[in-house]
Amino acid sequence: MCTTYDREHLGFDSSTQCVVINSSISANMWNKIDCLSDHEFICKYATTQVSTTLINGLSSSTVATKATTGHASPATTTVYFSHGYTQLCSDQVKAQEQSGNHVAQNDSSCYVLFQSPDEWSPARDFCNNSSGHMLTINSLKEQVFVGDFLIHYGIRRGVWLGLNDLDMEGNFTWVTGESVTFTDWYSHPDEDVMNNIHDCVEMLPAQAGVWRSTMCSKQGSVSALHVVVCEYDAIKPIVNAIIG
Repeated sequence: MCTTYDREHLGFDSSTQCVVINSSISANMWNKIDCLSDHEFICKYATTQVSTTLINGLSSSTVATKATTGHASPATTTVYFSHGYTQLCSDQVKAQEQSGNHVAQNDSSCYVLFQSPDEWSPARDFCNNSSGHMLTINSLKEQVFVGDFLIHYGIRRGVWLGLNDLDMEGNFTWVTGESVTFTDWYSHPDEDVMNNIHDCVEMLPAQAGVWRSTMCSKQGSVSALHVVVCEYDAIKPIVNAIIG
């Protein structure tokens, strides 16, 4: 058992049977005190834990990390998807639940999963017109969270990402203009024999959330309807400091 008692407060004393952590001095050491004394307190609550094992992307609940070669690298991560937690989402975003859509919040982003699939450009415009943007993923943590969010609500078909190379073939960029700092390709678009018409990107929840370049709109008899997720900025929490 790990403890960090202040040495001056060790030993048996029947009048000091409770413990506080002193954050102002003594490097957050623990002190034994009278249980009837007044102090601030913190309540701890359990979250829904989702353990995700990442080994070659074999499980539907996994997300494979990939090097630039496109090969999956074994890894293990744990994420916390708290069903229904939308405290930091705006009222406009939370109101989407009343329309039968699903909302989730993770770090500084809120996500709305819409029920009607669409082509890429209409999906982009829809998200923009609702003061958000198409789904962007910038880290393994976010990839795992979004993947679990989609699987939780039974989404197994392709989901649009805001990644595309419409402006320059082979140069994939996010619709937001942010840097591409993370990717999870099933196979790199350069290896796609149809890369000249596969200018948009879908995420595949049923295949461990890997990404695949695909058509942005219908070509002949081939449909290009995919699930739409819009992303919104979460409200920055106000932190009240207690000084005294």
